[in-house]
Amino acid sequence: MVAFGRRAIAKLAESLHSSDGDLLASSLADLKALLSNQESKMEAIHNDTLVPSLVALLEKPDHTAGAADCIASLSLVCQGRAAVKDAFAVAALEALLPSSSVSAASALLSLSLSRDGCAILLESATLVGSLTDALSRASADLKRPCLAALANLLSQPAAAEQALRAGLVTHLGKLVDVSEEEEVVETALQALCNLSNTRAGKEAVVGAGILPSLGAMAAKGGAAVKQRAAGTLMALAIGEGRQLPDECIRPLVLLADSDDEETARNAVAALRSASEDPPTRRRIVRCAAELGKEPSSLVFDNQPWPHSERFLSQRALVSQ
Repeated sequence: MVAFGRRAIAKLAESLHSSDGDLLASSLADLKALLSNQESKMEAIHNDTLVPSLVALLEKPDHTAGAADCIASLSLVCQGRAAVKDAFAVAALEALLPSSSVSAASALLSLSLSRDGCAILLESATLVGSLTDALSRASADLKRPCLAALANLLSQPAAAEQALRAGLVTHLGKLVDVSEEEEVVETALQALCNLSNTRAGKEAVVGAGILPSLGAMAAKGGAAVKQRAAGTLMALAIGEGRQLPDECIRPLVLLADSDDEETARNAVAALRSASEDPPTRRRIVRCAAELGKEPSSLVFDNQPWPHSERFLSQRALVSQ
């Protein structure tokens, strides 16, 4: 790599056409290292043959991981995502999911980190289904990037529709469990939260019987899990069908006084929306009394509007 100097990218692009397996492997490793540099990324993107060569190498089992890692790195910049799209890389990466390619899933995750990347991914009508299928047979290493990519994609309405058809809610319900790694639970909750921002998504989540599990996570999870669980319950409580079971109300009442501002905000917004249903409001008041809390303090900070910081801070959507 050092010997190539300023022409490193051009030389590496040429070497990707080699039939020498060892040379290909070392070239991909060198290219991956170079692409950590923004200037090198831009030079690679403007090389006419480099990205198509990387996509072609995805079909070679010995070099799939190296090529996918380079594509993932290029996908972190806007021009790189455009080049990846033009080279039809998404279809090639999706085709590798059944073979449990962690690198391919990670490259798809890199694309999903931006709005334009999500739009590129959703040009494939089958990708959400492929990622969902991967969850059912995935190793822990594959599960994480697939789940994270789905969580990002679900911020788009089109992805939510595909996810519901693919039965994603059932898979997410199984992941919201104390036996799973906290990182996996947190990402599954984010996916459920994004899905619950649509009417059909709310109905699917409630119909799948996941609410008690959400309450359990809000009560017993770590700090990040509690924040996401409260955010998901908030998304479910907004709009029609605001009823929440007692398993969810008690944790939310407790989290309304959380030291974490985002967690408290999510819990307060969930309680405020749920309280618009009279039976649910009575249960919230009863729970607050049992815990020695003043019900009005769950929603207001006793400052006159418009000076109430808590009132002004309430938001309808959980932060991404």
